[in-house]
Amino acid sequence: MRFVITTLLIVFVFSAFAQEDEYYNPEYKSLYGRTQKATSFLDFSRIDVSMQAGASVGISGSGTNYSTYLAPTIRYNLSERLRLNVGIMAVNTTFNSPGLLFAESGVVDFSGNLTRNMVFVQGEYDLTEKISINGGVYYETNRFGSEMNANQFNMGRKVFVFGADYKVGEHSSIGVQMQVSEGQSPFMPVRGRPAPYNFFW
Repeated sequence: MRFVITTLLIVFVFSAFAQEDEYYNPEYKSLYGRTQKATSFLDFSRIDVSMQAGASVGISGSGTNYSTYLAPTIRYNLSERLRLNVGIMAVNTTFNSPGLLFAESGVVDFSGNLTRNMVFVQGEYDLTEKISINGGVYYETNRFGSEMNANQFNMGRKVFVFGADYKVGEHSSIGVQMQVSEGQSPFMPVRGRPAPYNFFW
């Protein structure tokens, strides 16, 4: 009899402690005894951080160049289809005797290295599961040294980009892009015309 009472007591105690209780969830908060979902101005679950890297090679009659870039980017998913990207970009270009247009001396050959810094804002929108459109603005923020004609290279260059992509497979896509730039370029025989060397000039 004592064994039966002890067993029933143990079962009763365990059942009392095993009752389901509300657990703490940071998405909810209590206000005057009422439970409501907590709201936030910025939903961090929609934010992605990435690092982009790339390289390009340019060949022309006056010389060649090789560029590399790094671009840390923050993406905010405004909705399932709309995304906003903000970031900075550092571009390093090595030249092999292209013609540079200097105000004082005309066209001269230049072999060397230039580093540029840019900030950018991009938007992406998915029209369908396979087709998306995008647009963005790039702004050059750096100032070049006076030894290379600071007034000529201190361009405050702005580039506007519009494009579309078609998703061919899970990991591949093709796209078209149009670029409009504002600000003078020293890498053309005629000042202010579009330059073929790379995207940022």
